Amino acid sequence: MILDPQLYALFLMAALLLTLAPGPDTMFVLGAGLGGGARGGLLASAGIMTGLLVHLSLALVGVSALIAASPLAFDVLRWAGAANLIWIGVPLVVRAWRERNAPLASRPTPSASRVYCRD
Repeated sequence: MILDPQLYALFLMAALLLTLAPGPDTMFVLGAGLGGGARGGLLASAGIMTGLLVHLSLALVGVSALIAASPLAFDVLRWAGAANLIWIGVPLVVRAWRERNAPLASRPTPSASRVYCRD
């Protein structure tokens, strides 16, 4: 099969733009780097890459196909994800509400394990 050069060039341009566009991972690494220096940024990157490796490994062993084939498994995963977001988000909102008037200098720098395994 011979690829159309114009379609291939369009694909490469779209791939380049999607790669360069900042997303949540980029913003997280940037924030961790600004807050914790180069070490914080590197730890945040390592944490993201570890998560991607786990996701890829699960997809390779067929978990993605299993979830796609089973509506019940998909619903369980969807509700577990929603519960996880609530579990993480509620304490963050409460903490932000309590610390809304605290000066930035008094806030502690997060530990390395906290940056790597961000809640």
